[in-house]
Amino acid sequence: MLVPLRNCNISISTYLYWTFPTRNYTTLHNTKVDLKKSIELSSNDRKTSQKRLQKIDQKTSNLCNNSGHIPKEEEKKKNIWNSSDCQSLYLSCALMFRHTCLLLKNKENRVKATGAIRLYQISHICKQKTEYFTRDHQFVTESIHQCYNAGICKNEVCTSIKPEERISEFSPMSNSNPGYTFCVPSCGCFWCNWCFHCKSTCLFYRCYATSTSSTVYRIFSCPTWSIQAEGIITLRSEDSTTFQKFTLQPGIPFVWNKLQLTLAGTITPDLPILSGYFITDDEIVSRIDPSPQGHLLPNSPGQLQCKTKEDAVTFKKCIFANHACSCTTREYTAHSSCTKWNNVIISVQQPQ
Repeated sequence: MLVPLRNCNISISTYLYWTFPTRNYTTLHNTKVDLKKSIELSSNDRKTSQKRLQKIDQKTSNLCNNSGHIPKEEEKKKNIWNSSDCQSLYLSCALMFRHTCLLLKNKENRVKATGAIRLYQISHICKQKTEYFTRDHQFVTESIHQCYNAGICKNEVCTSIKPEERISEFSPMSNSNPGYTFCVPSCGCFWCNWCFHCKSTCLFYRCYATSTSSTVYRIFSCPTWSIQAEGIITLRSEDSTTFQKFTLQPGIPFVWNKLQLTLAGTITPDLPILSGYFITDDEIVSRIDPSPQGHLLPNSPGQLQCKTKEDAVTFKKCIFANHACSCTTREYTAHSSCTKWNNVIISVQQPQ
């Protein structure tokens, strides 16, 4: 079974670029605002509402994060932008679930509306690179002893046997699965398994892998990540209060109600998970220790690797390291001590 990744709390500083139309609002002021009190607008009492709006900048509340700023060059432009279409403001949203609030004033320096941005999710989206596929498996050893001049035990056959060879003396199961073939000289003469020739006999053995389930796992890494911020804009005026959810990606503006919001940049801490490796069965994703392609590390998900999903399904072209099993030979048999990797169980550590 796979243990799924849990949600992680990651502190990310986010910089937003907010553009407003100056035809409606002349100046922008970042402040702390009591949103609950500022929205109590009565259509039957506009004067009271106007006074209430004018006093917004004197109120404070824990709802708002005083993190926006107008660069000096922006302030200079405001003086000559009275006839322009818009002006902009950089906002630093370092805290999740906190409002960054703005006062929007007219030429008479009266508050006409308040704007608030709240980020409720910042996501890192993995650009996946598939490393390889694998299966739940176990290792099996099969051995055969032959007297000299019997079967293929002739001449110096043990010195010519290659690990990738499949010999007919082994079972179809052994030869059809990925594995390695070995041969070592053994005892001789009559007291050695009743062999007639007093020459070294042959002990052939093969270590091979067999699948223990039908589940195919995919191991992937994330060479690059994209950032996505999700939040909500609240715009409050004398007459109405409007809300709009938004999703931002770097450099792609979000436009709504003549307002434009752009994710100008983010500062992300150096998190180990961003350079990690992951395993999935197409339903659950878990983080694993680094297991690169081609590194057949025993006791890891990468000890048996299949290049494609089709190879993993057939299980015939998968590979593992020839040192995954440690073999001990006797006169007639070979015994192996092999690593196991059945039913993936992975503990996921939260980034600190």
